Amino acid sequence: MPTEAGEYIVGAYLQRIHRCGIVLYNVRPPGGPLEGLRELDVIGLNLPEKKAYVCEVTTHLHTMRPQMLDKMPAKHQQQRKYAAAHLVGFEVRYMLWSPLVTRTQADKLRVIGFDEVVVNKDFTKAVDELKAIATATKHDTGNHFMRTLQILAHLRKIQATTVSG
Repeated sequence: MPTEAGEYIVGAYLQRIHRCGIVLYNVRPPGGPLEGLRELDVIGLNLPEKKAYVCEVTTHLHTMRPQMLDKMPAKHQQQRKYAAAHLVGFEVRYMLWSPLVTRTQADKLRVIGFDEVVVNKDFTKAVDELKAIATATKHDTGNHFMRTLQILAHLRKIQATTVSG
């Protein structure tokens, strides 16, 4: 499955904010899919600190679909199974990212057991942090979303300092 835009947002955040030198997308466990889970959306590894971030990402813009909400407990359990089998020795943080969920959905997501539920204003705040970094940097980080933010930020700077002709 191709990497989705929301997954690149999360990957950029893991890379820039949590200093993950390795970011993996759409991870399929060795030996085939875990029961009930075809893939893990994003995994970030901060090797020097031995920290791992296992992220579920859903970017529905009309709020999270009810069937997706119903699947979240099983998805979270599969994240834990994967971490127990493949991330031994890492401090693992389980995250769920979604730009738009209802208050009821957010409350339900928080009791599932994710360490962090990054939704709504928190999701926007994370993107704003990346925008600030993009404005201050020019080097390519290897993340498509971050590079797009950099280009947009620097286009604004260029346009503000040049006279159109």
